[in-house]
Amino acid sequence: MDYRIKRLQECFVQLTGWKHRFTSMLDFLEDCVLQYHIFLENETKKREGKKCKHRNKNANEIKQKKSKNKTDGDKAKMKSFLQFVRERFKHNATSLRNCLLLFLTHIPEKYVLEINFQNMVTLIRLLESFETLLLQGNVASEKLEELFSHSVEEYLSQSILDEKFLLLQKTRSECHSLSSNLLNSLKGLGLPKSMGKRSLKDFCFEKASLFFCTATSSYNLHTVDMEPLYFLVIDEAAQLKESESTIPLKLMGIKHAILIGDECQLPAMVESSVSDEAGFGRSLFQRLSSLGHKKHLLNIQYRMHPSISFFPNLKFYHNQILDGPNVKSISYKQCYLPGPMFGPYSFINILGGREELDEVGHSRRNMVEVSVVMNILQNLHKAWILSKKKLSIGVVSPYKAQVVAIQQQLGHMYENRNGFVVKVKSVDGFQGGEEDIIIISTVRCNNGGYIGFLSNPQRVNVALTRARTLTRSESVWETLVRDAKDRRCFFTADEDKDLARAIFQVKKEYDQFDELHNAERIPFRSQRRKKNIGVVRRSEEIHKTEQGFREGGCSYEIKDNKSMKKFVKAFDSMDLGRNSLKSLNCFDELLLLEEESGNFLDASSIAKLRGDILLAADLLQGAGNFKEASSLTLNYVFFNSLWSHGSKGWPLKQFSRKEELLERAKSLAKSDSNQFYEFVCMEAEILSNDQTNLCRINFQFNASKIYQSIRGEILSARKILDVHLHLNTIEYEWEDELVLDPVMFSEEKISKSKVSVETLVYFWNYWKEKIVNILEYLERLETQDVNDYRSYGDFCLNYLGVWKPDEVQYKNLCNFYLLLNSDADWVRELNNRYAQRRGMLPSIDVSLLVSAAQGYWNSELFYVGKEVLCNLEALYKHSVKSSQSMFCQFSSLAFIYDTAKFLLDAKFLCNRQHDVKELQKFVELPIKEFFGYVFPLDWRETSKRNMISLRGRILVEVISKCIGLKNKLSYGQIGSVAAMILGSGELHNELLGQVAKRCDGTLPWKAFLESLQGTMGSESEQGSEPCNNENELREVSLVQKFHGALLDTYGVKWRKTHDFISPACFLYLIERLLIMLSCFWGYFLTTKSSFVDWFIHLDGKIDPTPFLQTNVQQPMGHVIEFIVHIVQQLLHNKEDTEEWIRKCHNNTNVKDYHSLVVLRLAVVVCLLHLNFGKCINAPLELLCVNYIANQLPQEFCDVLYRGRKRNFLNVNVNMIAEAFIKIGNPLVIGSLGENCSKFMCPDAIFVDMKAGRCKEEILGILFPEVESTEATNLYREELPTDRCDKGKSSNVSPSASASLTDQDMNKQKTNDGNLVMNPGNIWKMFESLNLVDNENDRKNMKSNAATIKADVQKICCHLIAATNGLIRKKHFDSEDKSQLDEAAGMLEELMQLYATLDVSEPELINNTSTVGELSKRLQSRRLTMEPFLNELFLQQCKGKESDSDIASGGNCDEGNNDSKGKASTSSATNASITGD
Repeated sequence: MDYRIKRLQECFVQLTGWKHRFTSMLDFLEDCVLQYHIFLENETKKREGKKCKHRNKNANEIKQKKSKNKTDGDKAKMKSFLQFVRERFKHNATSLRNCLLLFLTHIPEKYVLEINFQNMVTLIRLLESFETLLLQGNVASEKLEELFSHSVEEYLSQSILDEKFLLLQKTRSECHSLSSNLLNSLKGLGLPKSMGKRSLKDFCFEKASLFFCTATSSYNLHTVDMEPLYFLVIDEAAQLKESESTIPLKLMGIKHAILIGDECQLPAMVESSVSDEAGFGRSLFQRLSSLGHKKHLLNIQYRMHPSISFFPNLKFYHNQILDGPNVKSISYKQCYLPGPMFGPYSFINILGGREELDEVGHSRRNMVEVSVVMNILQNLHKAWILSKKKLSIGVVSPYKAQVVAIQQQLGHMYENRNGFVVKVKSVDGFQGGEEDIIIISTVRCNNGGYIGFLSNPQRVNVALTRARTLTRSESVWETLVRDAKDRRCFFTADEDKDLARAIFQVKKEYDQFDELHNAERIPFRSQRRKKNIGVVRRSEEIHKTEQGFREGGCSYEIKDNKSMKKFVKAFDSMDLGRNSLKSLNCFDELLLLEEESGNFLDASSIAKLRGDILLAADLLQGAGNFKEASSLTLNYVFFNSLWSHGSKGWPLKQFSRKEELLERAKSLAKSDSNQFYEFVCMEAEILSNDQTNLCRINFQFNASKIYQSIRGEILSARKILDVHLHLNTIEYEWEDELVLDPVMFSEEKISKSKVSVETLVYFWNYWKEKIVNILEYLERLETQDVNDYRSYGDFCLNYLGVWKPDEVQYKNLCNFYLLLNSDADWVRELNNRYAQRRGMLPSIDVSLLVSAAQGYWNSELFYVGKEVLCNLEALYKHSVKSSQSMFCQFSSLAFIYDTAKFLLDAKFLCNRQHDVKELQKFVELPIKEFFGYVFPLDWRETSKRNMISLRGRILVEVISKCIGLKNKLSYGQIGSVAAMILGSGELHNELLGQVAKRCDGTLPWKAFLESLQGTMGSESEQGSEPCNNENELREVSLVQKFHGALLDTYGVKWRKTHDFISPACFLYLIERLLIMLSCFWGYFLTTKSSFVDWFIHLDGKIDPTPFLQTNVQQPMGHVIEFIVHIVQQLLHNKEDTEEWIRKCHNNTNVKDYHSLVVLRLAVVVCLLHLNFGKCINAPLELLCVNYIANQLPQEFCDVLYRGRKRNFLNVNVNMIAEAFIKIGNPLVIGSLGENCSKFMCPDAIFVDMKAGRCKEEILGILFPEVESTEATNLYREELPTDRCDKGKSSNVSPSASASLTDQDMNKQKTNDGNLVMNPGNIWKMFESLNLVDNENDRKNMKSNAATIKADVQKICCHLIAATNGLIRKKHFDSEDKSQLDEAAGMLEELMQLYATLDVSEPELINNTSTVGELSKRLQSRRLTMEPFLNELFLQQCKGKESDSDIASGGNCDEGNNDSKGKASTSSATNASITGD
């Protein structure tokens, strides 16, 4: 509080307080020029005064001064306006900015008001922007003075000042406006201009909304005049006496209290035993807990290494606490001293210590333990000197005498050590503390095992949970010792030479040396004799058993199972004995027999039969089969993570010993090979319960693909899918372009921890495909035809906890599968229909397994699919609500359709009626919305290529649904169906025929659709053969019938007609009629949107012959007049048109809709003029009518009105083309063979429709790819190697020593997908990062960290994508697998390098050595990885070259075999928009 008051005093000084700072800034912004001139006057007066004082000086002095002034000319000159402005602004801005920051920090937002709070933040940013603009190097003083001569609010155009000064004026105006508003607002709040210290304190208390204080000191708040408090939060509430809790609880207004504490740790301190027994030490937390009030457990700990947290979690928290991802990371495990004794958690047993009372007799100490603690501290200090990493150590003891003894020994030894801190405290004093290392000295050491107040479990918990790494001295807590021994964390002090020496010295010093020679307690004795004695006894027992059998002969009677093992061991043949035990199901005896015989492999199989998987793994380890032992341990962890008690499968969960078993699996794998160890580490990471981020899961996913781990792929894909499903819709990113390569796109997106609709669908499809493969396996399992799905079957069995016995060893079990966990949720569905055999696991036959497993996976597939659908639906609604592009909205609908259709049609899913109805609703949503997205009134969205690509996915279903209705088709339905047919080229004649039949009630439409069906049929039959008069007549007839259908529709009394055709649909059909008419000239002029739809309908099959043979004026004049008439009617009759809109669209903004209708009609007028101007009078004069012109875009009218003379428009093709550009729908000039050079203009798109032009080529002209991307030198323009070297220089810098990030970014005109990896520069980057030894290199790395990160990320993406491609194309031998393992290791190191660089600047400097070390490791892989990367690079080049050849020539060759070479060549060279 004192600090806050001290800082706020700066802003509440009488003359220089906050109000003065605001007014100073406002005066400066308003009258800076005036201030400058006042400054000049003052300076002039000062100088004149100085001259008067020096007039009496002699001539020599004057000459010297003149000479000095000449040499230092700038000094004598007046300060320029620019200098004055910069200095004055900097002074005012700094003062005001500091004041604002103090307000933001020390005055509650509630008082200042949120709007003022935001305005202060904005004003600080504006002041910084204004200062940046002022400090630019090319600011002219005269221009600046001219700018400040104008008023702050005055609008300045570019004719007065250039763009740079206009921006300065704009920022000046914004600063002034915001400063003025803030000043007035703060005055309105009653914020005083000045306050004293006492007033400020009262002000802070009155306005504060949060108070931090102790429970006792909260008493002072009772006397403060402030608003009532509503919430009370008490931390460490379990350590606070109930009476103390009442002090803050009695504060006025408290309605809610939150108590945060831990009952498992220390309670409140009560010195009086009487008070303690009376319960005065009880906390309010404890009372409420005992009364049954609910508690919320914070179940993730971020401090202790898992080795430390294991026992407290098990003992005190019932395994409810999870370890945070930070403590599980490899980097968190620190080994400060060498040797296993000093790992993360160690129990060091000190034999020979002696406890004693202190001088007062109230507390205890143990000097042997003091000596051991001092020795450990000395060794830690030596290690710290070498590493120089910061290290904090806490020495804890429950006895004050021991604390004092250690402090006396320690003295001032480690004081003033920057980075090495030692604290010695009691357990009670350390509650709430945290250090890197905690050494606990428990003191007690006696023959009776008395531990006094150490028996308090809460005190034990506090002591154990203070550390990141823990070392313990002696204790007699039985469970703790047993746990340490079980986990191999139990050590005796004499195992370490230094500790043994320290014990010896202290014993000698305190006359305890004789105890070292005590035979009962000597710590240096050998334990090996016990084992030898056990072996001898075992041999004698075996001999007696064999002798007894031989004496009994064949009449030997077997009384029990124990005798059975002795009986069979007497057999001459071990095989005979094994078979006997198997036949009698004596598997326990058989296991012992095999184990004692050293047949560990056979014994492990028996252990599996009994369900003891961990024993089986131990036996495999004994047999030296570390690989299978590790795999078996992983499988055990896998199915137990899914089917532990009460679990219903996914997701993976924690269970006791899980982390321990994963570590064991890794330890076993390390004994096999480095490659297998890396694989197991990755599998263990996937199976763990780490709170891993999306980027890391994606790395696991890609590594699993490289390792060909089906389990890793499925689990990682499901985890990524779950992340998508749990994210809020606002966290998704939206893509406005169609994703052509979902694999690469998803890789790049997820690697940046970002998600989109496309990544959700990609990982759903990926996971779904794997589950379908599992179901394929199950379907074939009974017939044993499962070779193609073997790996999926292994995953399925491991997932469900099912084991298939070896058919050779156990022939009687060949058709059975064993259940490793018969309590698993999926097994319960079997209703106990499984067999139970003595001595082994329950088993089920293959048909029962298939049925149950199919049921589970069907349910899982449907559940996840439904979740994806709900998520996609929410994303669609969000895209509509947030006004995303139509492509984003429509693509979401398309994904909903695809997903729902899959779930409805999948052969494996036997959906219930309720599920089918639910899925049908999802299918109907995109069908319902389809027409509005594909044929909207505003054509600008639909004319994009990405929207075109989505049309065909739902089209057939939409049309089928329309014509499948029982009632007669309405004009609205017929119009929609006709528009969809004319906007798609993928419909078959059969569907067209069905549509025509459904139009019996509207004969003109039926005639048109039948004619259209005949036209499309003839095109498909004739192919590229020349057209005759029959084709010509067919085209003319088609246009006539189309006209008749539209005429019939227009003549209907639409006011009385239910579901009439919408204006948008009707105009779409009119535009199509217009383009069909225009074709008869041999050329046509239309809009891009109309041309695209017409072209798609023809499916790229253009034959201009029939159009060239027709005279349009004779048979088509009345059709043209019809179009003119409709345009005039709709433009003139505004009220009728608006009523039509209102009838068809109840919830539409009629005014906006009508404006779009008018614009489309204006476009039709322009096209009529261009196409038929010589034979009709297009109603251009309508565009001059005021009420029509007012509804058209201003930029559109501005272009057309250049040729306006009164009410007459004199326009040409250039003006119309420019006007169409302004509205985003360019003019397209299509040639069908006739010369149309008279129409050529720069703003139009020219398309040559001559025969032989392929569909993709024409679409390429309409939608040219954007060629503007930047690429670092890691990548080069993608050209095949035989083209790169012909007279073209490389983009790669020749300097091998230059840092990659220092090289310039080359702007290459290439597409985003055409970048391939250049392996040579990868190694150059690693080499440059390895050379960051001096200060300049470190600064260079810091400044280029962002670029290096981007490069590393791109390397990862390309390496993953290329490796995935290789996996799909190639069968691996052992050498290839080894190379892929190397690639996985390289990816892991690249990810570590990225994480090391992805930190703040100070941390980055500290990480310099880590960057260098990782770069060295990556460089060391060059020998093995460079050939592999080069091979991938060449394959990418070849693949891209092949794709390029296909794209440029493949599509053009259809139906034109004689022009292959020509088509291929022309497509590569003919990139001009004109096509000629």
